[in-house]
Amino acid sequence: MKIAITGHTKGIGKGLYDFYKKKGHIVCGFSRSNGFDIEKKSDEIIKKTKDYDIFFNNAYNGFYQVKLLFNLWEQWYNKEKLIINISSIICQTSYPYKYHKFFSKYKIHKLSLNKAVKELQQTPSKCQVSLISPGSVKTDFTPKISRDKSILNINEIIEVANLIVIKRKKFRIHNITYKGCYI
Repeated sequence: MKIAITGHTKGIGKGLYDFYKKKGHIVCGFSRSNGFDIEKKSDEIIKKTKDYDIFFNNAYNGFYQVKLLFNLWEQWYNKEKLIINISSIICQTSYPYKYHKFFSKYKIHKLSLNKAVKELQQTPSKCQVSLISPGSVKTDFTPKISRDKSILNINEIIEVANLIVIKRKKFRIHNITYKGCYI
């Protein structure tokens, strides 16, 4: 298989990249560190992945994750391909604490991604669009204040993602949510 992953140098993306590379698949990573910021290079990323089978829309950069999804789906909608989007369980929580600038923006961006995925899932297409919404995961991205409360590790996310990949021809797995916690 040919697999593309955004945000492949850290956290969940790196875990996915290493996992599929180790399994012998052709894996291409797109991250800021190798010149592929999804804000500035989404068109180039889509051109480079036209012959790929699976795309992990993992890199977070505001609303650009949603923009990348729509642009990729426009190219893939009539092909037997799979787009797996990494969101967050934060979309299913309300804030029992006072306003937090980062988490409020992050939640709005991820809610937008979730809505976009749901819309594309309801649109007739050969391309499968899936969503993984984990709780807090132990990565460098996890704020220091919640790392001790993190209950998921990257391998658990990889396991779920791989389930979607393995079963994609038999089932359309739309959404998987992991219970988790936030500060």
